[in-house]
Amino acid sequence: MNQKRLSLVASLLFVPMGMMSTAYATVTPAQVSVAQSAEALVNQGVKQYQQGNYQAAIERFNQALEMDSELAQAYYYRGVSYFESGQKQKAIEDYTHTLRLEPNNASAYYDRAIAHTQLGNYQQAIADYNQALELQPDNASAYFNRANARTQQGNLKEALSDFNQAIRLNPELAAAYANRGVTRAALGEKKQAMADLQKAAELYREQGNQQLYQSVQERIKRMQQSFD
Repeated sequence: MNQKRLSLVASLLFVPMGMMSTAYATVTPAQVSVAQSAEALVNQGVKQYQQGNYQAAIERFNQALEMDSELAQAYYYRGVSYFESGQKQKAIEDYTHTLRLEPNNASAYYDRAIAHTQLGNYQQAIADYNQALELQPDNASAYFNRANARTQQGNLKEALSDFNQAIRLNPELAAAYANRGVTRAALGEKKQAMADLQKAAELYREQGNQQLYQSVQERIKRMQQSFD
């Protein structure tokens, strides 16, 4: 799974069924059959996604939406599949469809923000992170990614505040320490910057991520040289 997203794609492991359970008394058997078939296609699409078969997944979601054009799950999961296949704008469009049908879908706000960030739409990304955090105020990854978007805009003090929140919520998030260290260095907080980078390196080592451990160690070396 693409770790750059720090996304909520774990939700793909469970696809809720029986969304029409409260309406069975007012719909025909044929309508129930269509809904069940559409949801079955969504489940098939999710399995294809999990196996990395993104185009096959998209095709299943297309079929589901042909049967039920108001199926929020199909839009959301198709958006995730578009994202992973590199089609960021199409992903944004599907997340937007999801939110039209489910205005309180925090995952859709979050993942749309990720897509906006990767397209350089930082203001739109921040607006979506804001919405995600209103719905899920304990989402450390949303604070972390909003901080990165704010860094891209040059809003370092606001970014620092978000990194602080991310670390408060998830003290094991090594990337938050690393990026907070870089931000603090840019703000002239040399001692705190070095402490953050050392903490990030320690966490990466403990987590068995040798590549990022070495990367942070190199950053520490360069920072020490710049301080001399």
